[in-house]
Amino acid sequence: MTLNPFRSFKIIGALAVIFIQHTHAQITLSTAYPIIYSSQDAEHRDLYITTLDGSDKKRLTNFAGGNGYSAWSPDGKRIAFYAKYDDRKTWSIHTVNAEGTNRQRLTQMKDYWDNSPTWSPDGATIAFARAFTDEEGNRQFQIWQMNADGTQQQQIQSLSGGGPYFGPNGQIVYHSQPGPSEIFIANAD
Repeated sequence: MTLNPFRSFKIIGALAVIFIQHTHAQITLSTAYPIIYSSQDAEHRDLYITTLDGSDKKRLTNFAGGNGYSAWSPDGKRIAFYAKYDDRKTWSIHTVNAEGTNRQRLTQMKDYWDNSPTWSPDGATIAFARAFTDEEGNRQFQIWQMNADGTQQQQIQSLSGGGPYFGPNGQIVYHSQPGPSEIFIANAD
């Protein structure tokens, strides 16, 4: 049996094209621009993404209320963050597509500070911190979770603190409030 070198070359070429197309489909903005941050310009604070070496940055939001505490979704397609309203008296959790489109406000409690969103490992849930002053004038610090579309918002009753973060096994790491902070780990339930 003799091999046709041109046929082998065609097969190798076709496999290379398939590999390149598959590899390109796997690259997301979070891969190309892994760093997401907020920065104040002359007008207001907005979200930006940048390359690891900082040589290329892209502005994602343009909102006068300010944006911050951003987090990439596990699949790299969405970003969760907070934005400020009512002269900075209300902070709300939002999501936006990686390229800055389809901004959605998920929480809307007036005079509450919803902040520090974090995605569950499967991307289905967002946990966040909520701070507010109760009727007696005491500051309250709570941990909440909701579906990634903002539905089924619920307080995790036994947790009090801020800065939640989902670990890879689905547990929540957070810090206590107020006073000297301590770090805690808890199941999401």
